[in-house]
Amino acid sequence: MAARRSRCSETLTLEYLTTYHYPGDLLDPQECEFRRAAMGRLENFDMRVEFHQDMLPAAVWWSVWDGVDGDIAESELVTLDSQHSVHRYLRFLERTVVGFHWSWQHDAAGRPAISR
Repeated sequence: MAARRSRCSETLTLEYLTTYHYPGDLLDPQECEFRRAAMGRLENFDMRVEFHQDMLPAAVWWSVWDGVDGDIAESELVTLDSQHSVHRYLRFLERTVVGFHWSWQHDAAGRPAISR
């Protein structure tokens, strides 16, 4: 099938996979989140984050941020499924920032306690 240009108002699907490599700075809150911003209207938004079985977080939240550089405005605790993932589908997004953030269990010294 030959490549062609999309027509005006044609609907296309974009799917991509992002892989994080650990160890990172597990104390850095920016390394404990995955979020996306929609400046215009985005329809049929589907986000899934899967954790490695040896790197499971203590808790995960679905959140809405107050802008790209803002703080979390709303948060809802979610539960990992049997594939160690969290998932959210939204019919549409418009002018917002949404995603997941998580925390790790900590040992007595305050360091992240991750099973390996």
